[in-house]
Amino acid sequence: MQSAHAVAVAERGDIHKSCRALEAIVNLLDDYSEAARAIVTLHKKLSRALRDAVAVKPTGEIPSASSCTFRTCRKQTWKVGNALSASASAFEVLSDVDGKFSKFVDKECDVINGEVKKWFKKLAVCHNAPPSTLGS
Repeated sequence: MQSAHAVAVAERGDIHKSCRALEAIVNLLDDYSEAARAIVTLHKKLSRALRDAVAVKPTGEIPSASSCTFRTCRKQTWKVGNALSASASAFEVLSDVDGKFSKFVDKECDVINGEVKKWFKKLAVCHNAPPSTLGS
């Protein structure tokens, strides 16, 4: 009859497979965290570039557009400027949201990394301990 505190024994090969799987997950989470930070940077740069494009003063004449009068070109320029400005605002908001998400991902990845390291240390202690001491 087994005691109520019996520990399930796992095969060494299964433990090593689990360790490799955890290691792969942790590495991918770190890559994901890095990619999230890169996306935030790209959103900020794109927003800035769109704002800079809006600030450029248009000319009254567009080469190769002979059917476009100054008045219609000016109206189209305002529409394009408004669209670029709206896009810039959208990317600014998106970078703010993604920035918060990126910080959250970083924090959670650090927590997971810490827990996995603790588990690996415990596993190493159990792996190196003589079998007679594991049951007590």
